[in-house]
Amino acid sequence: MTNTMPPAAPAPPRRPPLRASALLAAALLPAALLAGCGGGGGSFSNGTSSGGNGGGGNPAGGPYTFTTLSGPNGATIVYAFGINAAGNVVGQYAVGSGNNHGYLYNGSSYATLDDPNGARGTAAYGINAAGDVVGYYTDANLLRHGYLYNGSSYATLDDPSGVGATAAYGINAAGDVVGIYTDSSNHNHGYVYDGHTYTTLDDPSGVGSTFATGINAAGDVVGYYYDAGGNSHGFLDHAGAFTTLDDPNGVGSTIAYGINDAGDVVGTYEDAASKSHGFLYDGHTYTTLDDPNAGPHGTNAWGINAAGDVVGYYYDSNGNSHPFVATP
Repeated sequence: MTNTMPPAAPAPPRRPPLRASALLAAALLPAALLAGCGGGGGSFSNGTSSGGNGGGGNPAGGPYTFTTLSGPNGATIVYAFGINAAGNVVGQYAVGSGNNHGYLYNGSSYATLDDPNGARGTAAYGINAAGDVVGYYTDANLLRHGYLYNGSSYATLDDPSGVGATAAYGINAAGDVVGIYTDSSNHNHGYVYDGHTYTTLDDPSGVGSTFATGINAAGDVVGYYYDAGGNSHGFLDHAGAFTTLDDPNGVGSTIAYGINDAGDVVGTYEDAASKSHGFLYDGHTYTTLDDPNAGPHGTNAWGINAAGDVVGYYYDSNGNSHPFVATP
């Protein structure tokens, strides 16, 4: 199966499964660095709608144009995870078998983001309109810690209920952060951090693990959980009311990663052939987002901004990953 989970270990490996066993392992152990992604360019259109909870047509207003990002100079592995209203993109890269590094791309240049405590690597996942960035770093003892970077300094974010692993994945305009922590039983839990208090967020339908990955200005949270059969389901938490999000084309695996202030949700589902596809859900219709350059392992959509621009990555026919920005 294709990798689509937000790793609590360094960069997504090329093809770990969506199932719970691999997810838990990746939350606790460093992922192997695999050679692959590099430059590239070109724009292509794609985006097909499918009946979800009603409606029809493309909720983003038409087909998407996909543009491959080259990544920082020398990078052999690059992923894109978050995008803000200004179009700034954050993600992760590595050079050869070296440590992972976060990056910020402003449309013309790449700036490396390395938490000074991240002796074994840094990853950047979310960015808000103010340019605040969240992610996680791995310390010298291979323990994961969330962080918040405000453009000048890094602040560590460790959920007090976590044992050895906290990661931050999303941040909204108010500075509220969502992510995951791992407890003493190796179960993963979502959390919301408002700058003062960590509040655990567990989908009531989940068995063992819930992941909170995105939050918008209204405080709506998206993420995913695993059921008793090891299948993943996306969710939307609105004021404590959880709604399961399952793409109708998904076979046992749907994951929601990002949400914008309009309530549009992006994520990934897996089809019957174990190929990953990005999706956009507007509350009525699921629209498949497939980069035309994707090979048999597919496309993963991670972040969406107010304009409907989507970021993620695809795997080419050789299994190498490439980050993209898709615009409606």
